[in-house]
Amino acid sequence: PAGVEECRRADRRERRQEMYDELVRLRGLGLTADQIAPIIGLSRPAIFRWLKTGGPPQHRKPRPGLSKPCLAVLEERWAEGCRNAGRLRRDLRERGFKASERTVRRWAQAQRRGGPAEPVAKVAAAWPAPSKRQCARLLTARDEDLDPKERAFVAHVAVAAPGLAEAAELAKRLDTMLKDGVPEELDVWLTTARDTELASFAQGLERDYAAVRAALVEPWSTSPVEGQINKLKVLKRQMYGRAKHDLLRNRLLAA
Repeated sequence: PAGVEECRRADRRERRQEMYDELVRLRGLGLTADQIAPIIGLSRPAIFRWLKTGGPPQHRKPRPGLSKPCLAVLEERWAEGCRNAGRLRRDLRERGFKASERTVRRWAQAQRRGGPAEPVAKVAAAWPAPSKRQCARLLTARDEDLDPKERAFVAHVAVAAPGLAEAAELAKRLDTMLKDGVPEELDVWLTTARDTELASFAQGLERDYAAVRAALVEPWSTSPVEGQINKLKVLKRQMYGRAKHDLLRNRLLAA
């Protein structure tokens, strides 16, 4: 009954408050957290957390619920006669939903009892927001390399942040320009990029204009040199910076 459960919660709150009062008293006497922990039955982190918040925790973290799409799938499978919680959870995973086995089992038990089902969780985004690195990849990738959800995300960004979408298109153009070696498009690209989110990047390219244009025209590359530098750094780090120059030289030549 609800009344009995409320009395139990009140008793627990009262006991926690008594523990906190004793904690404050012992702390006032100069006892350390290691000395207080076995007396009141709390861990050191809990002691510091209670003292920092100025009291015992008042609310328990709510159990994770099921979203409306998950409930719709579960109710559909339940109506079809499926009563196994493990099978229900596998059905959810096969359809792209995430739910713990414990949560699904609680829902199934509530259905058997005819009581209230699991609380409905707040509907989360249909697709988790990508990180900055993932967002950059999605915006600069070709449409054929994206799945339907990723293409929908890119289309949404184009509507919500047109400036960002414009910068992504410019990045694609620059990538194509570098791969195909088309120097005559460089000046047009720089002029266009000055009034976009890539303005500071374009300014950096303008400062190294001769080198950038040479990269488009000349067949040469510094990649072999960068590879040798990377090898040298790896060997240096392996010696923890304690070896002299002659040993580093010999190891590089031997490698």
